[in-house]
Amino acid sequence: MAATPTNLSQYFQAKGKPLPSVAQNAQTYAQMGLGTAGSYTGTAVQNNSLLGKLLAGDAAPAAGAAPAQAQAAPAAAPAQPADPTLSIQNTDSQVSSLLNQESNINSTTSLAPYLTAAGNQLNPDYVATLKAYQDAQAVQQQGFANDAAAAQAREPIVRQTYANLAAELTQSQNTETAVASQQGEQNIGSARAQNAAAGISANASGSFAAPVTNQQNILKNAITDISTRYGLKQQDVATQLSGSLLDLTDTINKAHDAGNAALADSTLKMVQLTADHNQAVSALASQMFKADTDQQRLDIQAKVDDLRIQQTQERIDLATKQADIAQQRANIAEQNAQTAESRASVSAATASATLQKAEQANALPTAIGQVSDAFTKNPVVDLGGGNKGNLIESDGYANPQAFKSLLQTFQSQGLTATDFYKNFAQYINPRYADQYGLSAAQLKKLVA
Repeated sequence: MAATPTNLSQYFQAKGKPLPSVAQNAQTYAQMGLGTAGSYTGTAVQNNSLLGKLLAGDAAPAAGAAPAQAQAAPAAAPAQPADPTLSIQNTDSQVSSLLNQESNINSTTSLAPYLTAAGNQLNPDYVATLKAYQDAQAVQQQGFANDAAAAQAREPIVRQTYANLAAELTQSQNTETAVASQQGEQNIGSARAQNAAAGISANASGSFAAPVTNQQNILKNAITDISTRYGLKQQDVATQLSGSLLDLTDTINKAHDAGNAALADSTLKMVQLTADHNQAVSALASQMFKADTDQQRLDIQAKVDDLRIQQTQERIDLATKQADIAQQRANIAEQNAQTAESRASVSAATASATLQKAEQANALPTAIGQVSDAFTKNPVVDLGGGNKGNLIESDGYANPQAFKSLLQTFQSQGLTATDFYKNFAQYINPRYADQYGLSAAQLKKLVA
């Protein structure tokens, strides 16, 4: 036996009919006394009430048919959906670990590899510059050494030059001494000439002017004057020699001092170059360290963001699942309400059919007796159209119009046409069975 429909769609589908429109259902709704057609909007409550009436109408016995059996109860309510099994992954510990890792990046990351990398990047230029400084220093020091050696090499030449000059003075002194007596007056001029050659001013005084003054006053002292004069010249030569040697020594010392100063300066430049290089390496390593640790922080923050997005999405998925299940449960609750209402309608229809069947069972003998009595007495009855006549005609069969009038009275008491035909088929004229509401075959079957 087919399951009882739980909605209008199932009801009309079971009957092989399309689902009526809302307007059509509104008319049916009004005809069944559920309300006005204008109040019908197709709500679940209205549809369930209409379904109950339709099912009750199907359960009521049709004219000429036996009362219907009680309908089966509607299908069982759908099972409740299970709670979602989706679980949200707890990423808090992972996020905490990543954030802790981020805060400790500087302390856990060694600077040494970055110093090595920075040194490898800057060392070629530094080494080349340092080599240039060292080469320049060597060339410069060699130049100062050459200057000192050249000055030292001039010392023998200077000594020989002044030795030759002293020898010449001695020879001149000897020559002048030999002719001094012969050239008395000339000695004065010679003395003056010698003084002038020696760079002594004619206006000089003191010991430099004494020879001239003595020769002017005392010619006899000419030889002594010559000796004194040449003695002074020898002293002057010795002084000049000493000065020249001092000059050479000073030149050599200056060359050494300049070399030492240049060495100190170039050494300082190389020290500064090394310090600048080390500072540049340290700065570059710090930049590389910062760039790398900043990237690590960005990577960690991206992972943290991914974890938080993942957890948020899982929560959204869970909320969506829960909302879907809540909607399913609401739908099931609505179906259960509809099923309960349908069951109530079916129960009411079944009870009505049962009561009607009982009433029919009690009224049937009385009704049959009353009709039998009418056929026996054969009264004059209204045949319609203002005509009257006996119930039983001269051929022994009932008048068709009167027969059907009795059938209507019989049915008005809740009894079936089948019971009427079964009990009074003998009053039907077989030749005109259709006038009594039956075919010949149906009549034959009843008589048999």
